[in-house]
Amino acid sequence: MVVEAKRGKEALEWMLDALFPRFCVRCEREGATLCSECDEAFLPTPSHETAPIASLATLTTGGPYGDPTMRRLIGAWKYDGDAQAAAAIAKRVRRALYATAPHVVDAVTWVPLSAERFRAREFDQAEAIALAAGETLGVPCLPLLKRTLHTPPRSRVGRTDRRFGDLDGVFEVADPRMLSRILLCDDVFTSGATMAAAARTLRDAGAKEIHGFAVAKG
Repeated sequence: MVVEAKRGKEALEWMLDALFPRFCVRCEREGATLCSECDEAFLPTPSHETAPIASLATLTTGGPYGDPTMRRLIGAWKYDGDAQAAAAIAKRVRRALYATAPHVVDAVTWVPLSAERFRAREFDQAEAIALAAGETLGVPCLPLLKRTLHTPPRSRVGRTDRRFGDLDGVFEVADPRMLSRILLCDDVFTSGATMAAAARTLRDAGAKEIHGFAVAKG
């Protein structure tokens, strides 16, 4: 049964690729979301900052969101559920963490989606990033937060409305067993308001040190 299910999935993927061919997000050649040549050539520079916002000890990012390849990869994964884009992003997550060697942490968690957005996408991209980070660092990935309110994407909020206090109360602690040092993950760090609100919730629950990680910043 497992073999038959796998074959059925492979046949479906082959049919979808035939009907809707993939094009490389970097060079636009047909065949893959990120072709092998571009996979080797696409090496965004990770960054590591100290105290970028009051609630974070450090922030590590995999590269600039303004990079067209980075932006298209994230979009293909986040909005289309593209598995090849997900694999390419996971590779950049590992590379960024190896390159920057963030502070030692006890666990990894993520900025969760609202229930409404999770139903629409059927997966949480920040959770997937946290799982990759936890595996890379050799620490557990724990669901420490839950989102209690649905809010618009930060990219659609006007700059003057991106205040660090406008997301207070959006998150609650999902697991009372709070650890001391936590790596908090998200896909894109923009104004910092969302990650700041999540980090404050963790600190209020007893966490001593919160480090941030995002695939891209912009």
